[in-house]
Amino acid sequence: MPFPLLLNKVNDFRAEPGDLIDDRFLDRNFTNAKFETDTYSLQTEVIGKFATGSIIHQPLLGIELNRSEGPLIFSRGILSPIDIFSPVNNSVIPTNPLTTFVNRQIRTDRLGIYLQDQITLLDNLKLLIGGRFRFY
Repeated sequence: MPFPLLLNKVNDFRAEPGDLIDDRFLDRNFTNAKFETDTYSLQTEVIGKFATGSIIHQPLLGIELNRSEGPLIFSRGILSPIDIFSPVNNSVIPTNPLTTFVNRQIRTDRLGIYLQDQITLLDNLKLLIGGRFRFY
């Protein structure tokens, strides 16, 4: 395997507000988001050192590659309305069939390139300058 592998699992449950019914009760939806992504990443750096007169430079050049891929599933169900003036949340995760409104494979590729220079002006005075570009 060319890259280290990280398995990332997320199972997100949430209640989302809907419309207000008769100025007292609030409709609610239940949303379940599931992500199971495999993440591959590689990062490497090259460091150098040189002097321009009495000023010492220590440049660093780095590159980072990252890929995440896996299924993305969003499902939705209905929760009972809640009284906004006396909110007691005794809802349970719905057992009724959830409607799946997103079900697809995702793949995200990222490339980061960065460069920095640590400049020693005096023994007790150093300057660090750097920048990074990130592409998705």
